[in-house]
Amino acid sequence: MFIQYGYFGNQIPSGWTTGVYSGSFKPTPTAYGLEMTNDSGGEGTYVYASLPNTNDYAVIASWWYRGSADGLDQELYGNVTNLVNVGSVIGNTLGGAMSYAFGGTVAQNEIANGQAYIKNASTYGSTGFDRLGTYYVTTYFAIQGNTQYYGYSNHNSPFQITLPSSFATFNLITDRTEPTVFIGAGTGGAYAYFYLDVVIVIPTPPNNVMPSVTSITSGVAGQYIASRYSPISNTINVTIRVTGYPSGV
Repeated sequence: MFIQYGYFGNQIPSGWTTGVYSGSFKPTPTAYGLEMTNDSGGEGTYVYASLPNTNDYAVIASWWYRGSADGLDQELYGNVTNLVNVGSVIGNTLGGAMSYAFGGTVAQNEIANGQAYIKNASTYGSTGFDRLGTYYVTTYFAIQGNTQYYGYSNHNSPFQITLPSSFATFNLITDRTEPTVFIGAGTGGAYAYFYLDVVIVIPTPPNNVMPSVTSITSGVAGQYIASRYSPISNTINVTIRVTGYPSGV
């Protein structure tokens, strides 16, 4: 059911590639997720994977942070060989050293001012997001034609997915260059720790009405497959079991 899936507890999953956009810190697998910034200024890292095509998809990310700036973005359809600064290439939307794969459509989650910026390659809209502090979040960004849906929710610890109960809707032209999913994180003059836990890409449900999951099974440790769902409600409940998860986060 998942078009693409990444579980980042103590590993970089098969099919995912990491890199450095700015600074010297490299994405580092930990028990708390993929550490993407290390609470220093001017850091920028990323991770991406391929998709089968540029059809309408939703990218769901479970992640957390502690600090004051800048943020994490989640993107579909960008050219990962042409990375630019997400905050300066389209509007002046902060971002620190957060990167954008040019030619895609992206949600920039910015904690410095508590805004989420929905962007294509030439323009953007915005809605509210969490600000500085410590937050565990699920962010949802979906594409359906030239409509974009964005929402977020909070939970209490890493590796949880708790989808939002409502979504902001945007009507930008969806730029589609390459079949990719891209996650970038960055800091600027102020900084934070950013950890990426889980990324799921699914086909966007009709009218963004979320499916109801009736079973989740696992055949391989750390990999979970949702099955038997039908679009009957606006929520999806996903439980991810982490064996040996450490306490004290």
